[in-house]
Amino acid sequence: MKNHVLFQFLILLIVTVGCSKKDEFYLIGSIEKVNFDNLPLSDTLFSTEVNELSDTLFLPTRILTVGDYLIIVESVSDNTMHIYNLAEEKYIGLFGKRGAGPGETFSLWRFHVKNAKEFLALDTELAKVVFYNIDTLIYKNTHSDEFLNKGLSYTNGIVLNVNELTHLSTASSPIEDQARFYTLDLKNPNPSSKFGSLPRLNKDYPNVKPFDQKNTLEFAHLAQEKNLVFLAYAYIPLIEIYDLNNKTNQAIRISDKLPSEEFFIAAKYFTSPSIEGDKMYALYWEGDTTYKRTTDIIMVFDRNGKPIKKLILEESISMMVIQGDYIYGLIIDSDKSENKVLKFKINQTKSKT
Repeated sequence: MKNHVLFQFLILLIVTVGCSKKDEFYLIGSIEKVNFDNLPLSDTLFSTEVNELSDTLFLPTRILTVGDYLIIVESVSDNTMHIYNLAEEKYIGLFGKRGAGPGETFSLWRFHVKNAKEFLALDTELAKVVFYNIDTLIYKNTHSDEFLNKGLSYTNGIVLNVNELTHLSTASSPIEDQARFYTLDLKNPNPSSKFGSLPRLNKDYPNVKPFDQKNTLEFAHLAQEKNLVFLAYAYIPLIEIYDLNNKTNQAIRISDKLPSEEFFIAAKYFTSPSIEGDKMYALYWEGDTTYKRTTDIIMVFDRNGKPIKKLILEESISMMVIQGDYIYGLIIDSDKSENKVLKFKINQTKSKT
C-alpha cells in the first residue's frame, strides 16, 4: 500500500514539475508578472468611418497624429503622406516627396511627434530622419531638416530630446550586443552611446538560434511622453517602461499562453502603444499565430504598467493612434475589409456582458 501511494506521489510530482516547466516564462531578469484574467468587465467601443480619408487610400502603412492633423503614410504614390484636418473634418491632400534626395524618403517606418506642429519621420532604407513642420509641409510641401546615420537602419523607434536622438537597438547590431537603446548627438559626430538591455531567453528554448532570439526580443513598438517611454513587444508577452532621465526601467510580463519554439517568432502580442494622460494603451493580439491582419482588443494600463481594463472594438483594426478621447484605427491588407480609417470615442462605451 505504501509503495502504491509513493508511486502515485512520484507520478503526481513528475506531472506537476513537467507542467510548471512548460508554463515557465522564458525570459530572465527582473520582471514583474501580472494577469489579464481578473480585469474589470470589458467595454465595447463603436466606430464611425472617416469616409473622406478612407476613399483616398491605396496602400497605407502607418498612422499618426500631429496636433489637429491625422497623417496616413502611403506607400506607392509620388507623395508619402495623406493629411486630414481633424478639427475641420476635412481631407487636405498628399504631401511629402518620395525619393533619395535631400528631404525625400522612400519608406516612412516610424515617427516621433515633437509638439503640435513638428514631427520627425524615420526612413530605415535611407538610414535618415527627416524633420517636418506641419504648416510648412502643407503649404510648401517641404521639410525643415534631415539627419543621416547608418545606425538608423532597421531600428523600430526614435525619440528626440533637445539635440539627442535616441533609437531602439537594430537588427544590424552585433548579436553579442545586448543594448536596448542607442543615442546620437545631432550636433556632434561622436560615436553613439548606449544604455538599457534587451530581455534574454533562458535555457528552456535551446533550439532557438541567437540571431532569431535577437530579432524577436528587439522588436518592440515605442510610445513616448517627455522622459517616459512605453515599449510594447510584438512577439513576446512583455511590456517595459523606461525613464530616460535616470536610465531605469520596469519590465512586466503578461501572464499568457506562451509560444512553443515552432511559433517563437510568429506569435503576436502587442503593437501600437500610446500614452494619453494617466493611461497607456496597446493593441493586443493574444499570442495569435495565424498572421491575422487585425485585432479587436485594446489593453489599458496605468503608468506603472498595471492592467486596468480591456477595450473591445466593434470592428477590428490593424494599427491605431489615440488623440484625446478618440482612437483612430487603420485597417490595412485585411481579408474582411477594404483599407480604411475608423474613429472610436473612448468614453462612449457599452459594457460587455
